[in-house]
Parts: sequence; structure tokens; C-alpha cells
Amino acid sequence: MAKKIKNNNSVSFDKQVDEIKEWQENLYNPGDYIGTGKVPLPLRKLISSLKIMIVLGMIFLILPLIEIIMYLRVETVISHIVPLIVGIILIIGGLIRIKK
Repeated sequence: MAKKIKNNNSVSFDKQVDEIKEWQENLYNPGDYIGTGKVPLPLRKLISSLKIMIVLGMIFLILPLIEIIMYLRVETVISHIVPLIVGIILIIGGLIRIKK
């Protein structure tokens, strides 16, 4: 049983390596990636990771909130609106994906 699982993992790993090599070879070939919907493997894995989304969202929320609390001024609040919105969107997106 362990041999079968190990064999499946090696096939999956080989497939991922082949995809990365193919992507690297055709990186600057416009006909290969325009309109085909291909996403590079590292980006595909990064986007699907819920933990990374939620952690990044927390970072985007916590750091601006700390600075807003330390330096309570209108300029600080205005300059940190975008990171706060991005953090909220990342956390909500991660929670929605977890719910599905």
C-alpha cells in the first residue's frame, strides 16, 4: 500500500516538474499563454491556499490598525484605507472558500 502511495506521489511530482519546465520554456511565447487560460503552477498553488489568504489578510489588517492607534491623525487613517480594505477582502475570501 505504501509503495502505491509513493508511486502516485512521484507521478504527481513528475507532472508538476514537467508543467514548470514547459511554462519556463514557453514563458515569452505569446501564443502559448494568451487565451489558453494556463496559470503557472506556483501561482495556482498560491491562490488556492486558504491559510495564506487568511494570514495575509490578518497582516494587512493588524499592521495598519496598530499604526492608526499609535498615530491617530486623519492622514494616517486616509493613507491606510486601502490596506484595510485589502485585508478585509482577503479574510472574507478565505472564509468563503473554507465554507464551500
